[in-house]
Formats: sequence, C-alpha cells, structure tokens
Amino acid sequence: MSTTTTTASTPRVWLITGANSGIGLALARCALDHGDRVIATARDVKKIPASISEAKLIKLNLNASDEDIRLVAADALKIYGRVDILVNNAGAGLPGTIEHVSDAALKENFQTNVFGPLSLTRALVPAFREQKSGAIVTISSQGGLLSWPGFSAYCSSKVSLEFFMEGLGQELAPFGVKSLIIEPGLIMTDWWTKAAAVQTKAANEVYPHIPGLEATLEWGVGTGLVSDVKLAVERMFEFATGTGEAGKARTDGFDRLPLGKDCAGIFKGRVEHLQKNLEVYLPITNSINLTEEQLADLKKARV
Repeated sequence: MSTTTTTASTPRVWLITGANSGIGLALARCALDHGDRVIATARDVKKIPASISEAKLIKLNLNASDEDIRLVAADALKIYGRVDILVNNAGAGLPGTIEHVSDAALKENFQTNVFGPLSLTRALVPAFREQKSGAIVTISSQGGLLSWPGFSAYCSSKVSLEFFMEGLGQELAPFGVKSLIIEPGLIMTDWWTKAAAVQTKAANEVYPHIPGLEATLEWGVGTGLVSDVKLAVERMFEFATGTGEAGKARTDGFDRLPLGKDCAGIFKGRVEHLQKNLEVYLPITNSINLTEEQLADLKKARV
C-alpha cells in the first residue's frame, strides 16, 4: 500500500467536484483542515460556502461538452501544477420507476453521473501517469451494489461508473496511480431531500408498494442506520491518502470501501445472494463446454 504524505512544503492537491454541499463540501473542509490544498468545483461557484474560503474555485458543469470539461481539467492543473487526488463526487439522484423516468431525464442523469466524470478523469489521466502517483477517488453509493426499485436509474449510473473506474485502476496500477471507489450508505446531508423532491406523482400512484426516498431515510433514522458526515469524510480522507485507520486497512486489490452499517449489510447480502445464485445454476452453467474432441479439433483449425 502506498501513501501520499503531506509536509509543510508539499501539501497534497485535491480536485473535488460538487464541493458546494453535502459530502463534497465536508470532504473539502476535511482536506483543508489536514493542511492540504483544495480546488473545489460546482456548477455555480457562487454557491460554494465561505466555510472553505481557502479553496480555489472552478466552475464545472458535468453536462457540458467533453471539450469544455477538458478545459476545466487543464485550468485545474495550472493552479498548483498538479493534482494529487481527484474526487469524482458531483452527481444527481433520479428517483422514479423505469416506466416513468423520461428518456431525457435518464440521459441527463447518465451524463452527470457517468460521462461527465469520465471526461474529467480521462483528461487528467496523462498527468497522473506522468507524475506516477496519486489517486482517483469515485464517490459512488450503496446503489452501486444493489439496484433499488424506484431508484434503478440512479443505481445503474453508479454501477456503470464503478466498473469504468475498476478497469481504470488496473490500467493505471503499473504507474503507481490508485483508482479507489467509496460506497457510502445513508449519510446525513441535504442530498436525500433534493433527490426526493423530483419523485414523480405518477410513479407513486401506480407503484404504491415502492417506498419513496423520504421513507427510506425515515427507515434509516428509525433503525439507527444513518451515518455522520464528518466521520464519513474523515474515513474517506484516510482511504484516499493511505493514512489513518482506513489508510492502514487499505490493501492492494481491495480498492472498494463500503461506508456505514447499512452499506455493510447490503454488501454482505449481495455477495451471499450472488454465491447462492451460482450454486443454484452451477450444473447448468458448467454444461455447455466443448468436449475434449471438439477442443482438439478447434486447436488444429487455429494452427
């Protein structure tokens, strides 16, 4: 496990998207408190609170063109000459059943949650390769582990980005660059209220058995399965920098950090379900291989 250390003369440089609220804002404050430098982005930099006034601010709209996003990456690199830790945090929720989510909303959500972050990451990859260090951190969700009814559009965007970043980690490993995925569960921020606000009335009427996001949050509060944002971002900081408790636990090949007791339960349940799924169908799964004679003929044909 490698670490990125900070000294008085060489603080780490963070580029954090969506730093105007929620996890992004809290993580930016955490990094600054640790003596690091932060470049904070938002669609409207005027909405970035004064609580991170030390940060450098850049306007970033993940729904902009690839070229515009590449220009933002170039501007970010000019500020301190490098980026040590990129945090793909900005994203948007999209509640609604598959039947009721509009094509336009679905495409916009994937642009914000998948293609925009990918454009920014790809623009910065050459710099990471050349400096042969650093970390690309993706703030995903427990929705990247399990698709929820009534929220599958959002969940599918998260798992899509996770798989891109998982592959990127293998591609960049020889260069000393980490690609880390963080999957938070229920964390007390304003994200839930904003996402629940776009719940469609039609979906609620046709699918009354599917709980809305507010009900999910109420369940979390009732069961005590809600996490503190300050503790969460401290663990994220440790995981990203390879320091502290989470940093010490970070192991090569295990670059996905679930956060929160609720997420731990979902993670374990998903693994157990997939294992049982395989066991149910294993005889069928293993029934379609070529015979030894067919394989021998295939090898001869390829000579």
